[in-house]
Amino acid sequence: MARRRRRRGEFFLSEPIIRRIQSFLNGREAAQTTVLSKSWRQAWLTRPNLDFDFSQLSIVVEVSELMDKTIRRYEESNLKIESLSLIMGSSNCLCEDLIIKALRMGVTRLSLQLSNENGCDQVLAEVLGSEHLVELSLQGCRIAPSPEHKIGCSRLKSLSLSEFKLESDEVIFGLLSGCPLLENLSLTGFVHGTVSLPNLPNLPKLKRLELRYLRINSSFLGDLSCKFPLLRSFAFRCFYLESDLVISSPSIEHLDIETERILGPVRLEFDVPSIRKFEFKSWENLPPSSLSFKSTSLREWESHLYIKSHCCVGTVGVIGLNKLLTSLGQSKIHLWIEVYKYNSERSFNYDVWEFNGLTLHQVEELTIDGMDCKVPSLTNFALFDGLFRLCRPKLITQQNQASYQSDFLFKTFLRHGTNHVCSARSLCMYGLRQLEEVRGQIFYEDVDTWRLIPLDAWDAFKEHKKIRFQLRWREEESQQVN
Repeated sequence: MARRRRRRGEFFLSEPIIRRIQSFLNGREAAQTTVLSKSWRQAWLTRPNLDFDFSQLSIVVEVSELMDKTIRRYEESNLKIESLSLIMGSSNCLCEDLIIKALRMGVTRLSLQLSNENGCDQVLAEVLGSEHLVELSLQGCRIAPSPEHKIGCSRLKSLSLSEFKLESDEVIFGLLSGCPLLENLSLTGFVHGTVSLPNLPNLPKLKRLELRYLRINSSFLGDLSCKFPLLRSFAFRCFYLESDLVISSPSIEHLDIETERILGPVRLEFDVPSIRKFEFKSWENLPPSSLSFKSTSLREWESHLYIKSHCCVGTVGVIGLNKLLTSLGQSKIHLWIEVYKYNSERSFNYDVWEFNGLTLHQVEELTIDGMDCKVPSLTNFALFDGLFRLCRPKLITQQNQASYQSDFLFKTFLRHGTNHVCSARSLCMYGLRQLEEVRGQIFYEDVDTWRLIPLDAWDAFKEHKKIRFQLRWREEESQQVN
């Protein structure tokens, strides 16, 4: 245990311990600790992890002087820089000397966020050829090393490139080919841009791959197991999904798919026998009914569905949601639905016969968000009755901004119920005909725990940020909607 000195009732900690404490704080918070004592200030001045944010500082002279003073202090004291995080404003060229000297001092973790792609070709060439880097993150840069510069970081294990521009596709291929130990790779284009995914080499040690806003050839996704045999986690995000998405990999355990909008009839097919967690986010409409999910995993796995829609219980919504839940029936399903831009003319129009013959799906947790304006009670009735005709949630979680839905649910569950338990067998909502018991709970953030509340005392707890209902359903011989 570290030695400590006590003076005037205060504990004095050694610099390594102080630096350890400061490492858990962000840059601004760590800087604020310098007012505590000289030892805290000295520990901060000689910290191995440098974090600079000049995005809001427009005085070029001050930025330059601070960088020069900082690097000189480390050089004169023969101090080591382990990590450097740098966010620049308008003058990228000011950071070149600091970055190059940090690289020569053996920095292993480097994060650069530049204001534009110009003016840093020389320093980026040094970065992309470093033999010491283990983690590298670059945002807002043009990657165009000159032929005389070697690219490739032999020790690199984690690489993140976002909002980047390439001189040619061969640059990324050459860079990654020189990173034989790479385990984590994240590539992000521009949200509305048309940057295509460059050709990627085989990466035998890659475990995590994230691709955002890049145009991808469908053949690439069908070749994941060949290029990345140890891949465990794959995340794919696009603004428009306009072509078939077919993913097959025997090693993937975590699959995360996100799209802003699905255009036209597309086929979604996932063959991932080792899956442990599947996440699907669709922010404009429901997934197409042509979705297929295959898994032969003998282990328990989860699926998390996030759907944002004008109307989730219309005819198309019923078919699409039923198809999606059916495909994921082997998993523990968590369903999050945000209904936005409420329009009385489009509010949950469906015929009850649309549910005939559909499977009653078991759902671990249902979360309804959105509709922050006051809507008619019949609209809430249609929303929840439609969902209850389709699925059997064990939990319903509501955020504070969905207070109208919360109020509706409390009043609905309170019928024929008293105290903590609500006997709801005779509720008029047909979707709740199999409901046996409901318990209301609110979340106390100060103690990080859920506590039961009487359903008839809802008015006293409306201001809480998060509430939930625990539901117990009666077992049925047939799990189909009649």
